[in-house]
Amino acid sequence: MFALTEFSRRTQQTLCLLMSAVIVAFQLAAAVYPAHMASNPGYSVTVTQIQ
Repeated sequence: MFALTEFSRRTQQTLCLLMSAVIVAFQLAAAVYPAHMASNPGYSVTVTQIQ
């Protein structure tokens, strides 16, 4: 019984780790995509600095 519980706990931890990695990768891709689209020709980006 203990071995089954331990296997279940390890499986849960592994799945949690994998899901976290997928979520982080998706968030990074979602952040990079607009920046990539803005860098394509035809777009203009102006950066101003307020002093």
